[in-house]
Amino acid sequence: RTKRVKIGHNVSAMQLLGGHRVSQRRARISLRSVGILAAVLAALLAGGCANPINLRTASRYADACQAFQAQNEWWKARMNCGRAATNADLGRAPPRTRAVLWYEYGRASGAICDYAEARRGLNAALQLDAEAGGPVFMAFLELARLELDQGNLKESAAHFARFEATVPKDTAEKQDPVGYADVLEEYARAAEASGDGSLAPALRQRSRQLRISNPGRTSNTDRTPYGKYCHQKS
Repeated sequence: RTKRVKIGHNVSAMQLLGGHRVSQRRARISLRSVGILAAVLAALLAGGCANPINLRTASRYADACQAFQAQNEWWKARMNCGRAATNADLGRAPPRTRAVLWYEYGRASGAICDYAEARRGLNAALQLDAEAGGPVFMAFLELARLELDQGNLKESAAHFARFEATVPKDTAEKQDPVGYADVLEEYARAAEASGDGSLAPALRQRSRQLRISNPGRTSNTDRTPYGKYCHQKS
């Protein structure tokens, strides 16, 4: 990885789109968790308001979660993300920290085709972010893509609509215009296929305009590989 980002949910548009191009191998690591929580959880140990044993354990599992994601070992990543999230819950870590871990658990679960657990993790992250004033749009986007990749188009379109209602559009358009264009195109596809074709032309026009206005640029983000590593599930 070439960049570490403090986990505080004061995220940029590059972070909001759900993934980050971290190497030439395009390992799918969410930019939300670049520098995944180890520094944050370590800092919490000095705060006196949490259980240090659980948080140290959460930090170790979080590091392993990130390492396995970088290797596209999604089953192992999911196992470690889940243990990290559970220990963060037991250790009374702040909601935004716990949201990041449940978000990563959800993404990893979706990669290995455990869609029920993917929804559980992403919805847990969504609830925690909602309670703490965090970036709920990130979970909405992942839920939208999770459902889209399963062909659940009505559900996907509904989540895309919630994403659009909460994402800071100006920041997204400036900092990751092509990544945002990709999202708009996916939203158009989901809306059209689910029977709400009236939205699609405007969404596609916005997507095209972002690409035209940013020639030569590519997305700053990689998409979570939902359903691509089912063979790892055991």
